[in-house]
Amino acid sequence: MAKTAAEQLALCLDFEPVRAERRKPRAQDRRKPRQLGEPYYPFDADLARQTILDQLRKAGGEWVSKSRIFRACGMHPGDVAALAWRMADDGMVEIGQKFWPYDRYRIAGVQ
Repeated sequence: MAKTAAEQLALCLDFEPVRAERRKPRAQDRRKPRQLGEPYYPFDADLARQTILDQLRKAGGEWVSKSRIFRACGMHPGDVAALAWRMADDGMVEIGQKFWPYDRYRIAGVQ
């Protein structure tokens, strides 16, 4: 009967080996569930718009990185970016640049 090195050491030192804990799955609070094997949720413009505005309000007028917005939405980044551009055209969001073109967002009208 072969034992792992940790089990052999545990027998010698008389202690229980530490077991790796599994991550607890996050509760999905999306209207439409993610499909099996899909990395993104289906695009929902209303939900994405609300999520973008919530993230920007939480920032209190500070610039927010686009990656943070994309992660919060959980939808394909191209769809979210296109929606952000439409929101900028409507005057709801400002799009800025720091390191990469158009990589930050904030609520419009904040200086």
